[in-house]
Amino acid sequence: MKWYQRQVSLYQSHADRTGEAVAIGEILRSRFAANISEIVALRSLNNSTEKNQQVKRELKSGLMCFSPSALLSNRKDVVSMTGIMQIDFDAADVQGYDIDELKAAVFALPFVCFVSLSCSGNGFYALA
Repeated sequence: MKWYQRQVSLYQSHADRTGEAVAIGEILRSRFAANISEIVALRSLNNSTEKNQQVKRELKSGLMCFSPSALLSNRKDVVSMTGIMQIDFDAADVQGYDIDELKAAVFALPFVCFVSLSCSGNGFYALA
């Protein structure tokens, strides 16, 4: 089975306790499109004010999320493992790094199958 065909748990938000079983490829290709307006709003926020930090937390709390390493019957009980691990690179822009250059370097690693900008746009994540 290809890595993108593996079933994982997709949650409607971080508060959701029971996810839907969905192929990881479907999540990455189309399911996150439902959150595009929230993601655009997140990326346009100026993070320098406390009010914007609160708005950012509220927007992020409503985004869909998924468990790339497993299909879960609830947030604690594993149905099956995928063999996939997510690696987060947070605040890369604050550190003065070129995120596109970092993403390309990480994607060039032979065990990395996917790289994407984070929802806030300040970092990125990779699936290995």
